[in-house]
Amino acid sequence: MFIIQAILLARTDYVVYFLLSAWLESLGHKRYARSIPLEARQLPVHGIEDLSRRLTVVRKRLECDRCGDDAEVRALTDAAAALSVACEKLRELVPVKSAVSLRTRFADRGFGRLQLPLYRGRALPGGR
Repeated sequence: MFIIQAILLARTDYVVYFLLSAWLESLGHKRYARSIPLEARQLPVHGIEDLSRRLTVVRKRLECDRCGDDAEVRALTDAAAALSVACEKLRELVPVKSAVSLRTRFADRGFGRLQLPLYRGRALPGGR
């Protein structure tokens, strides 16, 4: 599936959510995807916990006796794989995002490079 490859190549959580939203939107237009429960296909996506809940719904549907059609099983298996990869990728990317925000926060408090404010092209006396 192309969605799995695209998610694996994503460098930010924003890209993962964008890809997932586009993929979930496209599922509504495909006949075989109608076997995927609505609660797993609905938009918007609200984070890793929401994706984990959707993955659980799809896995429970796979385990039930009602899905005997090969197309239905394949659609559910593909959805479970895509949601699982998305969850793992987001868990991988979220610590990177928080580390970047910490660096930015410390730089704002003067722990980064010292930059004196300028007044008419000159530094103010006393660094003000």
